[in-house]
Amino acid sequence: MKKAFVQREIVVFPTDLALRRYQMEQALADGFCRTSGQFSISGLLRSLRDAAVEPIAVRSSVSNALGRKQAVETARGHFDGRGALAQLSASACEVVLDKVEKELAQLPLHAEKILEWLHSHPADHRLHQMGLLYEVWRAQSEQEGILDAVEQHRRVLRLLRHDVADWPPFLKGVRRIVFRDVRWFSPFEEQVVLRLNERLQLRVESTLPSSHSDIQSETLGQRVLAEIQTEPWAGWAEELGDAWVMESVEMLSGLERSSIDFSRSAGAYGEIEDVARRIVWYMEAHQTPPHRFAIVVPNMSMVQDVVPHVFGRFGLPYYFRRGRPVLSSPCVKAFMGWLAYPIEGDRDGLIDLIRHPAIRMEMREQQVEDLLKEHPHPRISAFD
Repeated sequence: MKKAFVQREIVVFPTDLALRRYQMEQALADGFCRTSGQFSISGLLRSLRDAAVEPIAVRSSVSNALGRKQAVETARGHFDGRGALAQLSASACEVVLDKVEKELAQLPLHAEKILEWLHSHPADHRLHQMGLLYEVWRAQSEQEGILDAVEQHRRVLRLLRHDVADWPPFLKGVRRIVFRDVRWFSPFEEQVVLRLNERLQLRVESTLPSSHSDIQSETLGQRVLAEIQTEPWAGWAEELGDAWVMESVEMLSGLERSSIDFSRSAGAYGEIEDVARRIVWYMEAHQTPPHRFAIVVPNMSMVQDVVPHVFGRFGLPYYFRRGRPVLSSPCVKAFMGWLAYPIEGDRDGLIDLIRHPAIRMEMREQQVEDLLKEHPHPRISAFD
């Protein structure tokens, strides 16, 4: 008996974090979440690469690092001490090589023309040396039977040119691919989307306003849905962004105020405290989970110490999108303070350490009083 052929749908998210958030929301809402057919864009590209390239032709991270060192050493011998790259350290040249390879890999079908342009410059020109650096790396990879990132991307695009029957198993039987919450596609991602669009039905949902989506539609040759415009706040959000960019008081005064609120607080601590209070109220009034809120700040250093303290008081969970700097941890700060004290010999700094909540110490205030009596001058010997 033949089994019915089920056509599936694949949903692609912009980041791994966006994928995990979606799955978490589905699990909270339904009690479970089907994860099959769900990818991040990086996961989709990785799966395509695994299907197009033999595992033996891909370097491990350790082998890649060692190979770059060897390629840089070889290329620096061709610079003859002349040019911008010859003045850089070997580690800096490795960074340059990594960036050149990544940039060329974004346009794998045009990489040769770009290399020709790089080589057209004088031998001591930095662009010529960047091209030479990559050429050495590519030649070394070919000798070892390894494919660099540019060739790997070429293989992916070549795979998508084949008949659908030759595509990897995870794409067989797929009826439609939905790209959710798209802000933009990198050049290589765009080429992959265009190749997929030739064989499958694609739906691209943009988080950007419709004016930006129209531009993407022209590039991709299909309509890009401005998904964010279906939300009631999207209109005023775009207008607010325009007013902010134009620095126009007139545009700002003409906005619909029902969705915008302003507050005035004393410093960063007061602002975060006010935001936390509003979040707690909104969560209780609208039954909204905490992960639905985001705080955007112009400078993370302004709030990286404030948020943990304030949100801890209000019982709000939090996380920093790019992680929290290690040096902002109270324990690490206290430890660094102890290390720095013998050099600085600052009395007030020592008092701060004594009062630091991350350090276990008895009779804090008594020790502070004794210290002030014994050392009336702010500069003291660190070894007293």
